[in-house]
Amino acid sequence: MSKLFIQVFVLLSFILVLSCKNDKVEKNFLNVEGRWEMYEAYRNDVETNTLEDGYFLFQDSILETNIIGSPITGPFSVGDKSFTHKSDLPVTYDVAYFNNDTLHLTTLIQGFKFDFMLHKVMDTIPQ
Repeated sequence: MSKLFIQVFVLLSFILVLSCKNDKVEKNFLNVEGRWEMYEAYRNDVETNTLEDGYFLFQDSILETNIIGSPITGPFSVGDKSFTHKSDLPVTYDVAYFNNDTLHLTTLIQGFKFDFMLHKVMDTIPQ
């Protein structure tokens, strides 16, 4: 009887640990607040320099980006490993990779596949 109890306990503990790990990923994914600057960009898998000064600014449920030239601002909504910029030019970005300071986005814009590699700009002003 005690062997069965230990097996059930271990199984339930394992399930609990896995479910907590998934919650942590989801919470981290939602934490994109701040300014992200592009350090590398690809159009149809070929590196491009035309997006050299590109950025994404997430602030109070509003996204501003200049990836098409002039800054575009609008609300954004978060989905499962993606987010949609609801602006004059609505775009859905898939999150290929994310951690606290690095973000890799993929999307299709006017039939072109784009990959954006971004670093988070850390606040350097002491509070």
